[in-house]
Formats: sequence, structure tokens, C-alpha cells
Amino acid sequence: MQLRTQYSFNPTQTTSDLASIQRRLERKAAGLADVCRLYHAAGQLPTLAATIAAAARMKTDSDSEGRSQLAESATASVEDVPPSLLSGLADKLRWAAGQLDPLEKMVNLVVEDPTAPEPRVSAAYKPELAELAERLDAARGAVDELFEDIRGSWGAALEVKLHADK
Repeated sequence: MQLRTQYSFNPTQTTSDLASIQRRLERKAAGLADVCRLYHAAGQLPTLAATIAAAARMKTDSDSEGRSQLAESATASVEDVPPSLLSGLADKLRWAAGQLDPLEKMVNLVVEDPTAPEPRVSAAYKPELAELAERLDAARGAVDELFEDIRGSWGAALEVKLHADK
């Protein structure tokens, strides 16, 4: 089915990630990175719902026409799923996406870059963070400058390539 090509993810990995995030949220031990992972999962729900709804419509159309339009693109297990079940699943996913809208709004307001490997709270949300962000950027600039100096002098002497992990 087109679901595999339009929506690629590892359900086992995603489910375990969501379960571990849920446990951390319940223990009040979740961090900003956990919230951003949940934000990304919530952002994918409308696409998943639309894809499943399209599969349900295609299945309904193929059933009413007496031929299978799914035969080329679906596995046998998808052909056995009733269109009403697919439609119901799509409805539940749309509902879940709607329930997670406040989370998405909060992350968009509070997080500087939700796609960053290490997301941080936006300085626009909390003005005190602007000064810290400037100090952090200055420190990173100083470290980069020092690294370039060391790489220029020591790298040539040792005849090795030095690199820094950021």
C-alpha cells in the first residue's frame, strides 16, 4: 500500500520511544528533547490519518466496482481490512492530532529549533536566556578559534588531521 512509501517509520522503535516518553512524563522526569520527540510524532499524525483515509476510500471504491485497485500496491493483509475499520482508525488519528495541537503550539512558541539534536528554550520566550545564548555563542566562538590555532600549529607538526566534535 502507499502507506509504506508515503509514511516511513519503524513502528517498533516509534512505539517504544513513545512508551518511554510516556513513562518519563508520568514520573515528571521528561526533558525538552522528549517533548520535541513527542511534538514530531504528533506532527506526523495528520499525514498518517490522511493516508489511511485514502486507503479506505480506495478500498471502498474497489469493493463497489467489483475489482481490486489495491492489488498492485497493497499486501494481502491490507486487502482484508474492512474500509470502515480503516476509516475509523483515520478518524481516531485525526482526533489524537487535534488533542495534541496545544503541545504543538507550545513547542513552536517555546523551543528555538524543535528539529535540533539538542533543542533549547527560545530566548524570545524567556528574555534572561538571550544573555546566556550570547555568552554560549561567544564561548563556542572562542573554542573554535582556539581549535583552529591548535590545528594549525600542532596538526602540521604531528602530520595528522584534527577535528572537533561539536
